[in-house]
Amino acid sequence: MATINNIVKQLQEMQVDGETMQVIIEKLGMDDQMLRQLVLTKPTEMTVELLEEKETLYPYPSWIGVELPHHNGNVKVCIGINQEDGHEVSFCNQADIEQSPSDPWNFDGDLVVKYGKDERVFDDNHKLNK
Repeated sequence: MATINNIVKQLQEMQVDGETMQVIIEKLGMDDQMLRQLVLTKPTEMTVELLEEKETLYPYPSWIGVELPHHNGNVKVCIGINQEDGHEVSFCNQADIEQSPSDPWNFDGDLVVKYGKDERVFDDNHKLNK
């Protein structure tokens, strides 16, 4: 118990905010378990209110199309936000279109969506922050 109290004290001294705490929980791999515990232990009204708030803040699936010029032809990127299975990304280039005009899209890209003015999707080494 003393260890837990020390950790809580450190977090309080650091003035950890909710978004930082979420990152800590995610890095520990406990986000699904924490969500489950909170939903099961908090009043149902609280869960319903949060779901309604989520629908207000992020109501509809959205698509973003990006075309990036490249010396070998434009790279096209399609980003789906709040899709049925989460977020998704696909991309193709001119060679893909010429090779397979009816279905040139590659779906093996990664996508990270962060909310907040100080959030970063790439780290200092230009790697995606998952």
